[in-house]
Amino acid sequence: MHVIRPWAFAVAKDFRERETHIAYSYEKNRLEKLGSLLRGGVDYVLDFTLKEIKNPVMVVTLTALAALSTTFVFYPHYLPFVNMVKPWMIRAAMYGSLEATILGIGLRNLGRLNNDLLREKWNRGELEPVYIGDRKVIKV
Repeated sequence: MHVIRPWAFAVAKDFRERETHIAYSYEKNRLEKLGSLLRGGVDYVLDFTLKEIKNPVMVVTLTALAALSTTFVFYPHYLPFVNMVKPWMIRAAMYGSLEATILGIGLRNLGRLNNDLLREKWNRGELEPVYIGDRKVIKV
C-alpha cells in the first residue's frame, strides 16, 4: 500500500516511477527552475556529504573542518585571516543562505504544484521521491 507523505513532495530532490524505478523526467517550469537554483548550493553540499559520509577521506575532512571551526571560535588569534572576518559578515552570510534556501523550497514547490501531470501522478502513487543523499540507483 502506498502512503503519501505530504512533506516528501516538498523535499524530494527528484522523482522516480514506483514500479520500474526509472527516473521520471518532466518539463520543469520557471518557478521550479528558479527554486532549484536558489537551493542548489545547499543541496549539492548536503547530497555530496550524505553520499560520501562512509568514505574515510570524508570523515577525516569533516574532522579537520570541525577542528578548524573550533579554532576559529575559541582561538581566533592563531588564525591570521580571522581578523579580516567580522561577526556581522558571518551572520549576513548565514542569513542570506538560509533565506535563499527557504525561498527556493517555496518556489520549487509552487512550480511543482502548478505542474498538473506531476501532481496527478504523485497523488495516484505512481511516483516516489528521491531524497538528498539517496544512494538508490536511478535507472535511466
